[in-house]
Amino acid sequence: VYKEYYEGATLMPELFRWVLVATVAISSSLVAWALKQTIESLLTVRVAIMEFYLPVNVPGCALAQAVISGVFACLSAYPVVYFSPAVAGGGIAEVMAYLNGIWLPKVLTKKTAAIKWMSCVFAVASGMPVGTQGPIIQISAAVGSHIWKPLVWLFSCAGSKGQFQSHSMQYEFITAGIAAGVS
Repeated sequence: VYKEYYEGATLMPELFRWVLVATVAISSSLVAWALKQTIESLLTVRVAIMEFYLPVNVPGCALAQAVISGVFACLSAYPVVYFSPAVAGGGIAEVMAYLNGIWLPKVLTKKTAAIKWMSCVFAVASGMPVGTQGPIIQISAAVGSHIWKPLVWLFSCAGSKGQFQSHSMQYEFITAGIAAGVS
């Protein structure tokens, strides 16, 4: 049966699948890299301010650090509270629930990914005891979900119509984004 199935099959759908997965993985990796670079630049600014104030005025240095941490924490929380409450949470549980078939509204939207990215940047830069691992998983899942759609349309125009339009394929590309985010 296996031999009969693959005698008539072509390699083009498999090639398209690998191109799609590679595109999702590269895009998710670029988003994670941008997240890391932005956090490092904000932390560099914090250290520069501390090095400027520390020799002159130690209480002033402590006050400046407290103010910067407070501003970053507010910039992290404000968009979550007022624009996208679906961003609240670590990200891993939401993505696991989505992949297990539980419909959670607005978990993998572009708006949610953008606000999660910005909130993660300011939360980590503020010095709160949080990390980027959970949020980058949800962001990468959203990247996988949204890059998948135009690429499927592009490849369906190239002759692979219907091959990549199932929900299981969408879950596969979301999972590829998650794997890229984890790594």
